[in-house]
Amino acid sequence: MRSGPWLGAALAALIAGCAARQAPGDPLSGRPIRTASPEELARRLVDDAAGLVALKGKVTLTFQERAAAGARSCRGALAARSPWSDGAAPGLFVEGYRSLMPTLFTLVSDGERFWLHVPSERVVYTGTTVRGVVARGRELRLDARALLRALFVEPPGPADALEVREDGETYVLSIRRAGRLHRRLWVERRRFAVEREVLYDADGREELVILRERQRERDGRLQPERLSVQDPVAGGSVLVEFDSLTVNPPGLDARAFRPLSPPGARVERVDGTERDR
Repeated sequence: MRSGPWLGAALAALIAGCAARQAPGDPLSGRPIRTASPEELARRLVDDAAGLVALKGKVTLTFQERAAAGARSCRGALAARSPWSDGAAPGLFVEGYRSLMPTLFTLVSDGERFWLHVPSERVVYTGTTVRGVVARGRELRLDARALLRALFVEPPGPADALEVREDGETYVLSIRRAGRLHRRLWVERRRFAVEREVLYDADGREELVILRERQRERDGRLQPERLSVQDPVAGGSVLVEFDSLTVNPPGLDARAFRPLSPPGARVERVDGTERDR
């Protein structure tokens, strides 16, 4: 069964009171168009994934709960470790806040589970990153796994079947897994930058759209600066803009992605049960 919109009631609680925001576009570089075989393109994606192990920085988060809703934004801090690197457990930490105001939310994930603390509601939502969380009877698709996918491009696996076609200045890379279309990547041919990624469900419908709207190249590798994660069904989205960024910071170990236990917070689990701390 297809899960409901992942930007739902709990996310709406996070973004209350944030201000509207618009961001400028980012033109392509003027470099010449480059060519690559499917094998070379896959190898480049594998090398890029290996080179981006972790990141942290200050961010501006812009939320849109559904297509007809207005966008709201707030500042925050983000730290993440890649699910695709060898020898390091993945993790995600996101804290959203407003100036001179209490924390709006804290999202922590160890790559398999998530903990979403909403101080204003004195609630911690928790569950697995591969399922929806039911919050007060309303279904919410978890965004931790989607954010990790946006921050770190998954490299093709040895069992993936690759199909590549040229579309002007872009390569379109289709990845089939177990005989079905799993995802597509739109790769800009000047820097081999993955600008767009679409994940598909078992019925071939768009499940998640990731737009890497702006990336910077440093030491021969691309680093994210502006990312949009979109729910094609509901029209909701999260825009992440880095105000400052450190790539592969030292000392970012698993302790950064362990959940806090705020006193007095009620815990709502994926199955809808609750317990008090």
